[in-house]
Amino acid sequence: MTFNKKAIVEKYFDAYWNESTNTCIIGDREDGKTTTLLRIMNYYLNRGWIVSIIDSAVQHGNKSLINQIKKERKDWLLYESPSELKINNSMKIIKALSSKNEYSESKSWFPKIDIDKSCSLLLFDVSKYLEEGYFCTEHLKNDKLKNIKWDIYKSLVNQTIFRLLDTFSINQNQIALICDEIKFNSITFEILKACKNRYFSINVAVHNKMYLNKIFNFFDYELNLVNRVIRDLRDEK
Repeated sequence: MTFNKKAIVEKYFDAYWNESTNTCIIGDREDGKTTTLLRIMNYYLNRGWIVSIIDSAVQHGNKSLINQIKKERKDWLLYESPSELKINNSMKIIKALSSKNEYSESKSWFPKIDIDKSCSLLLFDVSKYLEEGYFCTEHLKNDKLKNIKWDIYKSLVNQTIFRLLDTFSINQNQIALICDEIKFNSITFEILKACKNRYFSINVAVHNKMYLNKIFNFFDYELNLVNRVIRDLRDEK
């Protein structure tokens, strides 16, 4: 029996997704992960939340969540990866996280968001340094340089999440983070843990649970919607 996985997500999303949870979606390619994230995005936008998309697959055409959004909608604001000079290392992010100073240096970090002028759908393309890391391994055969590039990439992801939660929580906005194929580290977990009492939701899609690192413990709900539906349909026969 063959299944149209995109059609499965569209038909069964409301029955299987629990909107009150922080959800991680784990599955292979063509498992409907991006379609599921699009449905989650629409859910929060329809309820007046700020939605921030963080995507590392923008250089992979239609596989990218951001690229699909750009084709289907006009009401978005895109932030591309900044220069390395605007990305702080993990220790600086941790220091800012623990700072109680309202006028801390982190207020000037990327991304600087004007809440009054910004739209509700913010797109963050963080693919640059991840792809440069792959290039270092595949073409330059330089794993040391690859690791440097990937450290920059992970710092950019963490800095973006920190600045988003910090910016919008201060102004008491409801924010949904949606991350497609992002590699996290332990610093991400510390950021989310510190902000857990604030009003935000995080939903991620990855191929492998190992990409989640410690933040796997942060999620309330693990979902592969397509596999769940197919299994249930087969059980009914």
